Amino acid sequence: MTASDPWLEAAEALAKEALAHPGVAALAKSGHFETRGRGRTVRGVALRRGDGRATATLGVTLAPDALPATGIPTLVAALRSRLRRRWDALQTGLPLEIHVHVLDLAIDEPPSPHAPR
Repeated sequence: MTASDPWLEAAEALAKEALAHPGVAALAKSGHFETRGRGRTVRGVALRRGDGRATATLGVTLAPDALPATGIPTLVAALRSRLRRRWDALQTGLPLEIHVHVLDLAIDEPPSPHAPR
């Protein structure tokens, strides 16, 4: 059995918290937004530490139906606030810097008339 990795657990907690936000449809699946550790990878959140702080970089796809009238900046600010509260509850002892990269909007589009059939 693999011993638990607190850093991976923290990344996983942030990923779950982001996905619980109604404005987040999905997290990135690419290597730019992942945290690796003992035997597993947490996708969507790159959690790093250095210079006495932690940095979380998230790649998100937004759900446009959940966008507030004030737009994407308001949604991202609410997401950051939620992530910061979750981070504080983890009691890591490190301040957290949060970067949110909006990668896409989850829009159901009809197939292109130029797509192969």
